Amino acid sequence: MFLGGAVGKLTPEYWNGEAFFHIYFLQKNAFIYPWLRENCDVDTLRVMAAMFSRAVIIGEITVAVLVLFFSRLTLHLSIVVMVCVVVISTWYLFSVMESLIGIALAGAMLARAEVSTKTTGTQVPDKTMQGERF
Repeated sequence: MFLGGAVGKLTPEYWNGEAFFHIYFLQKNAFIYPWLRENCDVDTLRVMAAMFSRAVIIGEITVAVLVLFFSRLTLHLSIVVMVCVVVISTWYLFSVMESLIGIALAGAMLARAEVSTKTTGTQVPDKTMQGERF
């Protein structure tokens, strides 16, 4: 999902911030954008839109590449990026991202449980080996 979003944004209009300038900085009436329009000139808004757009593209590529690494840190980083995307975009996007955030949280919790059982030496009994059913 994130790789597709990043590849779709690899156009001059997104990289230089023009698309985000019109979508967010001129049209959006939620969060901080009305305040930015009132307190910043157009050139400053264009620079901020370019930085914002590049950060979004890099963030999406980062989350897409994180699946190649097996680490709890990558799961936490992907959660942070996804929450940031929701916060800077729209809360309606949370309905799409909540399942991905939930999967990453579950993976982080499972990895933590696995690490704790290895460090303490305790083992979770395997019911299938004892002939019992769940």
